[in-house]
Amino acid sequence: MKRYDSSSDSSDYYDPPLVYSDDDINLDINDGDKSDSSEATCIFCDGKFSEDTRGKVWVKCVMCQMWAHLDCAGAETASYVCDFCK
Repeated sequence: MKRYDSSSDSSDYYDPPLVYSDDDINLDINDGDKSDSSEATCIFCDGKFSEDTRGKVWVKCVMCQMWAHLDCAGAETASYVCDFCK
C-alpha cells in the first residue's frame, strides 16, 4: 500500500513526491493522527487502510488530516484538500 501525507512540507520550495510507498516508511510511526495510522478509513468509501491490497495509493487532506484513496479523492496536487473541506 502507498500513502501520501500532503501536510508534511519542510520548505516553501520543497515539492514533496505525490506518493510514498510503505516500503520507504514505517507505518507504525505516530504521525500526529489521533488513531493508529494503519486503521485509517477512506472518507469516501469507508475502506480501511489495513484491509487494502498492496499498491493502493492514499492521500491525506491538509485541512482535516483525514485519509482517502487516491482513486476516490481524485487528488491532482501534493497539497490535497478534500471535498468536505473545500
